[in-house]
Amino acid sequence: MEFFLTDLKDNFFVKFWGVRGSIPCPGSSTIKYGGNTSCLEIGIADTTLIFDAGTGLCQLGQALSKNNNLNLNLFLTHFHYDHIWGWPFFEPALRKTTKINIYAAASDMRLPPEKVLMKSLENKKTPVNLDTMKAELNFSEFIVGKSITLTEKINILTTELSHPDKAVGYRIQYNGKSICYLTDREHNNKTIYNKLVEFVSNADIVIYDATYTNEEYAERMGWGHSTWEEGVRLCDDACAKTYVAFHHDPSHDDKFMDNVSKKLKRIRKNSLVAKEGLILKL
Repeated sequence: MEFFLTDLKDNFFVKFWGVRGSIPCPGSSTIKYGGNTSCLEIGIADTTLIFDAGTGLCQLGQALSKNNNLNLNLFLTHFHYDHIWGWPFFEPALRKTTKINIYAAASDMRLPPEKVLMKSLENKKTPVNLDTMKAELNFSEFIVGKSITLTEKINILTTELSHPDKAVGYRIQYNGKSICYLTDREHNNKTIYNKLVEFVSNADIVIYDATYTNEEYAERMGWGHSTWEEGVRLCDDACAKTYVAFHHDPSHDDKFMDNVSKKLKRIRKNSLVAKEGLILKL
């Protein structure tokens, strides 16, 4: 595993733009790991994939806006606010020269994903309205458990995660390498766990919902989240390579996360705690 900060155009990499769950938590106590909510950028050659549209999407949008004629692919795990808060302020969506393909699971409520996402812009919830979005927006619904063939070489697998209102886990595969993104998942369903072990099997990178410690989880059962210790168990059972603890609780400051990082590396050497700006290359 290598870590790069520049010259990533022709590589398979993931960059973390937002690593928090629930609410953003900016401030002096979260500078090291960051305070933005969930957003990942995955680059594969000249293809850009974005996973979740939390507040980290705002910074990603500013970086992407240096380029013209963008063709982007946005994948949503679910529609809770901490995963879509950045959407109204995503600068590339304001440009006519941008094309954004948006992927989301078919809803049990029978509402298409465009209706659910666009409701975040309605009823005066933000100063941005639908007319402000000048980009070409193409929405695609998929059935969880089915794969998405993005290009001839990029295949994306999907799986169900245990979470209130449900969530989707993704496995991005390219040239024999893979990244799994499993955020907002509670470890309370053995059947789903066994499927998840198979889903994650031999993955190169697993990004996992590590919102709590095991001690904290005892008082937060049913809230739809997991622990960094459960992430270790999953990656060990699945023979995955690199484990990345993600979706940090907003109350966990830099000192707390440093302590988690030390414990994690003692238990599983090939592991790390996600922080804003971190780049992992395959």
